[in-house]
Amino acid sequence: MQTIRIDSLTVETLRPLGKVKIQPIHFSNSLDQGKRLAITRCIFHGPRDLTASFSGIIDGNFGKVKDIDQSTSDYQVVFQSSVDVNSFGKIKLQSASTFESLTVNFDLPQTSKTIQTNFPFTSCKFGVLKLSDEQTTNYSAIATECGKITSNEIYLYFPVKLTEWDSAKYADISSSFYHSPETTANVVIKTGKLANDGVDINSLDFSIQNFYGTKSPLSNYLTWSFRLK
Repeated sequence: MQTIRIDSLTVETLRPLGKVKIQPIHFSNSLDQGKRLAITRCIFHGPRDLTASFSGIIDGNFGKVKDIDQSTSDYQVVFQSSVDVNSFGKIKLQSASTFESLTVNFDLPQTSKTIQTNFPFTSCKFGVLKLSDEQTTNYSAIATECGKITSNEIYLYFPVKLTEWDSAKYADISSSFYHSPETTANVVIKTGKLANDGVDINSLDFSIQNFYGTKSPLSNYLTWSFRLK
């Protein structure tokens, strides 16, 4: 983390410009008609401390496929769902060492054999700066080099959770869909007012959502997050 001071302003580089560390590589789906099950396999590339959790999915498992090098690995997530029950499921992967998480949302069941290998946000580079003075803290994120991204496909935002429900009193948030060649998003936290009112930040992330909608054979959208608090 790099920190510099400009008069009363402190500038910190929280995330140098670069690609995400947790990357989806390959999703595939097959059917077991005899058992009336849809079986989905997902390959991810990420740090060695990657962990996974499931929501709305039965019989999921998570394991390392093969070592890539000393710092990264490929991992496979396998889960199954009944083809006779409409449901929603998601996988959340997290890495404590990189402060990153990735949530993959699925519409279930998948009733045909399908493969998904296109994940446009993985080509982007993202960076986060923190600019603070006595009264405010500004978190500023930038996305660039995303390649051929269609309009309204990648969304940049800062989800904020405070002990006070009305976050608008304490945070000014500017979110945006990605547009080439680069796009920024910001949140200004009124830290002076937080301290005066005794309000704390429960959580703060920089997040992106990659929407697929009807274009996607398996996952309808993914959410990648970088934890700030």
